[in-house]
Amino acid sequence: MSDPISDVKAFITAQLRANCEPAVPKTSASKQVHLSVWLTRRKRRPIGFELDRKTVVNMWVRASEAPANIPGGVKITRKAWTGEKWASPDGKGANSNLRGYEDFHGQDLIRLGVKTQSDAEKILTHLLT
Repeated sequence: MSDPISDVKAFITAQLRANCEPAVPKTSASKQVHLSVWLTRRKRRPIGFELDRKTVVNMWVRASEAPANIPGGVKITRKAWTGEKWASPDGKGANSNLRGYEDFHGQDLIRLGVKTQSDAEKILTHLLT
C-alpha cells in the first residue's frame, strides 16, 4: 500500500514533466534544495513546489494566477510583497528560495498546501490551461 502523499508527489511530478519546463534561477548559487520552480509551457506561468514535506505538497503561485475556486481541502496562505520581501498577516515570510526567480519577484504570492491528488489535479488544470 502506498503513502497518499507519495502518490500526490508522483502525480505532480508526472504533470510537471509532461507540461512544464524547469525554471532557471537568476543566480547559479541557488541550490533549489527545498524548492523547485517550473514554467508552464503554454502560458509561462511559474509554479514553485516544495516536494520534501511529509504530509503536504506546497505549491507557490503568483496571487494573480491562482484559481478562483481553490478546493476546500487546500490550505491557503497569502504572502504580500512588501517591497523587499514577502510576508503574511502573521508576519511570517515565504520560502527564501523564491527570491532566486525573477518571475516571482515583486509579486504577491499564494502558497497552496495540497494533500490529495484530486486537489492537485484541479489546481494544475487551472494553471496549465
